[in-house]
Parts: sequence; C-alpha cells; structure tokens
Amino acid sequence: KTIDGVTHTNSFSVLCGYGIFPRTSRMNHSCRPNTQYTWDELRSAMAVYAQRDIEPGEEITDTYLNILDSFRVRQNRLRTSYGFECRCEVCSGSAAQRAASDNRLAKMRALKHEANNVRCMQPHRALANLRQVFEVAKQEQFFYHAEYVGSINELYLSILERNLPKVERNAWLMARIANYTLGNYTV
Repeated sequence: KTIDGVTHTNSFSVLCGYGIFPRTSRMNHSCRPNTQYTWDELRSAMAVYAQRDIEPGEEITDTYLNILDSFRVRQNRLRTSYGFECRCEVCSGSAAQRAASDNRLAKMRALKHEANNVRCMQPHRALANLRQVFEVAKQEQFFYHAEYVGSINELYLSILERNLPKVERNAWLMARIANYTLGNYTV
C-alpha cells in the first residue's frame, strides 16, 4: 500500500478538494447502501445519514460509485479502483436477478437523462416518468439516494411549472407520495 493508494481509496470530494474522514472512510461498500454521506458546510464536517432503518448488528454501508450503473460496470470500477469484487445482496443475486436489476437501472438512467430536459417535456409525460421513477426506486430499494431524489425533484418541478388543473392535481398527489417516501410525513 502506498500513501497515494490509501488516500485514493479513503478520500471524499468536498468543496474544492478532498478530505479524509476516518469514521466515514471505514464504511464498506454496498450497491444498495443503508447510508448516504454529504458535506455539511455549516459544521465543516462529513455527515452520514441512514437511508432506511438499520437493524441492530447490521453493517453500516455506503456506496463507492454510481448506484445506477450496471452490474458489470460496478464490478469493473470496484475491481480497478478499489481492488475488490462486490458481493453485496444485489451483486450476489442470481444472473436473472442481476439482469432484471440492470434493466430497471437502465430505465432509471434513461428517466434521469430525460429529466435533464424536463423543462421541454409535456406535463403528462413528466408525470408518467415520475410514476416510473417511483416504481423503479421501489423495486431497487433506493428511495433516499441522491440519484432518485434528484430525478423526482426535476420531474416534479416541470409538472408544477405548468398550469394545467388535471395534471396539477396528479402532480400534487405524486408530490405527497414523494414527500412521504422521503420521510417528510407532514406535507
């Protein structure tokens, strides 16, 4: 092990550089992590949040890569960048389970890409995409991950920017579901 290697595998991108946070950097990888980290500018500290209930004795995990990548891409990146092969619950599933997951993740990537152009999207299409994002997130069990939340926010905003009563009502209902899913129970 070299200093560069240890720094690379244990550092986090923050603001204009990188930092090493001993507790956070000790978390192991999972393709369906139970935590997510973020930089807290007010405290100048790394903050780690549970994405779901964590059972007593359950390992606290983070992800080292984009959770929307396919099984093959994730395994290749982990092998080349971190020197290990992932054996999390997603990666240790059967070939059929991994293929089904890869198909759902490809759908989510396409929806996320489409959400980048959401201002040009018809409201009905944005609402349909929002429903698909919910369904994929439910199946892949990543309701709180930034990739999911970002897709919801973009699609939801595009719907609200339009002043169509029927669509607005549906958007409001979907927003309530999103807020509930995100733990914001008082909408």
